[in-house]
Amino acid sequence: MREPIKPYAFGLMFYQEADTTAREHGIGLLTPFGEAVEPA
Repeated sequence: MREPIKPYAFGLMFYQEADTTAREHGIGLLTPFGEAVEPA
């Protein structure tokens, strides 16, 4: 059985609202410094 796919968005910088929106939709956020938000 395969592992579930976890969606991520990558960016050099994000608007402040991006954290909240990503959490609401279960999407992870990656920056050059690492994971800013973990996907659901």
